[in-house]
Amino acid sequence: MSDRTTMVAVPGHLVARLADLSRRSGRSVASYVSEAIYLSIQDFEDEYDASLVIANLEAGRETTRPLADVERELGLNDDPDV
Repeated sequence: MSDRTTMVAVPGHLVARLADLSRRSGRSVASYVSEAIYLSIQDFEDEYDASLVIANLEAGRETTRPLADVERELGLNDDPDV
């Protein structure tokens, strides 16, 4: 996929921090902005996916099981007393 340019309004204090970091590190402002967007999108996607699971649990469409039960069923339990 090719790179695309987008315009985003950024508060001046953040632009100043980015410019300072860029100057000190030798990395471009664009590289920091791209990395920040990438990491933030991952967090947003995780949050969205978790909200769907919670909604499904609350609606009774999904259930949970104790970890000990799953470990026992898969033979992963080292303690025979559990």
